[in-house]
Amino acid sequence: MAYKCLQKYCPELALIECNCPNNPRFCHSHYIDHSVSSKCYSRSVDKEYAIDLMRINETKNAIIKLRDDSINLAEKMILMINNCLKNNLKFIKNKIKASSVWIYQTNSESLESINNWISNQKLIKRDQDQLNRGILKLFDLNNIICKEEYEIKIEKLEVENKKLNEKLEETTQNVKILQNELKITRNIYQEKEVDIEHLKKVQDDKLTGALNKIIFLEEERKKDEEKYRKIIFESEKECKIALENYEKLLKQSGYSENKIYRLDDGLKKSSVIRPEKRKY
Repeated sequence: MAYKCLQKYCPELALIECNCPNNPRFCHSHYIDHSVSSKCYSRSVDKEYAIDLMRINETKNAIIKLRDDSINLAEKMILMINNCLKNNLKFIKNKIKASSVWIYQTNSESLESINNWISNQKLIKRDQDQLNRGILKLFDLNNIICKEEYEIKIEKLEVENKKLNEKLEETTQNVKILQNELKITRNIYQEKEVDIEHLKKVQDDKLTGALNKIIFLEEERKKDEEKYRKIIFESEKECKIALENYEKLLKQSGYSENKIYRLDDGLKKSSVIRPEKRKY
């Protein structure tokens, strides 16, 4: 909170804070006037002011150090540029001397080579942007170079973003085309699947009908077999009874039992039996 007296146009420091809403601060004289009407309590902010004043001094000292560092760095750079300038002037002086004595010394550097060297220098036309940006990056405290680089990056990002949007739009169109093709393929597949299910059902029905028919015929065969077995059994039983009755009749009639032949399967048959002649 600022140490400015709440009283308008008062230039004095406000080192007294009262407990009114928002804790306003006043200088000593204006607080007396304020306390008469508000009947509030106050406290001194001298310690807080001393701490804040110390922090302000520390900040000022840091700024002063930064200023001194900037001056020292600039002096180093200026010294380096001055040394480079001195070397250039010395080198140019030697070139002037060489061109002056050329007419007297056959072993001296040719004027043509000197002129070629001069034309290749193009000192003023050299790219100074990189040097300027380097100096700004080294010295600037207002981040001018950073802002410029940021703007350049923003422009590059905008260009890349535009390309990406175009590519995204193209990809979206391709995806829509593929989705339509997939939809058509899915419909065809569903139709084929319905046909396959229908054919499968028809085949299953045919197979089920054939199996049911086979089962029915097998059951009928078993019934017929059982029926024929009963008929044979009854026939054999009747034949046996008839044969037994026939034997009884033969015995009663006095025929010899040697004339009676029995079959191995239980069925009894006899040959033509003739009665024996009685002895008188």
